[in-house]
Amino acid sequence: MGLPPREQIPFLKRLVRSLLVPMRYNTVFLEFAGGMELDRRPEINRAWIEANEKAERGEAPPLPHGSMVSGGRCLSKAEVRDLVEFMRELGLEVIPEVQSLSHVQYLTVAYPRIAEREPPRAPEAGTDAEKADELPPERYPHCYCPSLEESYEIVFDLIDEIVEVVRPERYVHMGHDEVYSIGVCERC
Repeated sequence: MGLPPREQIPFLKRLVRSLLVPMRYNTVFLEFAGGMELDRRPEINRAWIEANEKAERGEAPPLPHGSMVSGGRCLSKAEVRDLVEFMRELGLEVIPEVQSLSHVQYLTVAYPRIAEREPPRAPEAGTDAEKADELPPERYPHCYCPSLEESYEIVFDLIDEIVEVVRPERYVHMGHDEVYSIGVCERC
């Protein structure tokens, strides 16, 4: 699940205590995206909030996972620690999910220069540009360039900060699924 919006934390705690624990769940994956306040990379939070607010006003398409994680806003580190500790006290292992390589629109909106994008190309003959569907990566590139060292500096800062807050017992979920565009940018 994504980090809950601030106003839904009490509900999530009731859900965990009254449903997940009695059903003998023992693990929860929490997706972070741009939904926790970051000290090392606050520009991720600013871009995350701005993109989600634009989507809410109808000025831009929704940011993928935007409303699912912290309601498109940011929880404080104290709120995240409290939620994680609550779950641990009930016997749940909390595994932070840090989308990386793919599903990183929350990074590419903050750092467009790291986005994995194909170089612009001329439209094919006979293509009606007015009716052609725009692929999701064109609006919000979903991968960062794996050939760019800066991509890793950003991701490692993010992982370090999340791990410091969550202090996972064993795992961090890296979210490398659904890589649709890789090795296509000019650098690669």
